[in-house]
Amino acid sequence: MRVGSRHKHKCCELTTIDGDEISWSNAIRYLGVYLVSSKTLGILSDYAKKSFYRAFNAVFGKVGRVGSENAMV
Repeated sequence: MRVGSRHKHKCCELTTIDGDEISWSNAIRYLGVYLVSSKTLGILSDYAKKSFYRAFNAVFGKVGRVGSENAMV
């Protein structure tokens, strides 16, 4: 992944000792946060939002309307 003014330029392929190629990517997951290649370091929040809503809906589905609002939060 490249960050900076040359982030869109194609880079040469990297190879390992075994001869396998390492592919370039536009996004990397690091410590649960997705970093995006651009002129400045960008962060994708879509995955975090999806994860939060998935967890909330799972809890809400189990508790339903029986639990209090404070317990839900």
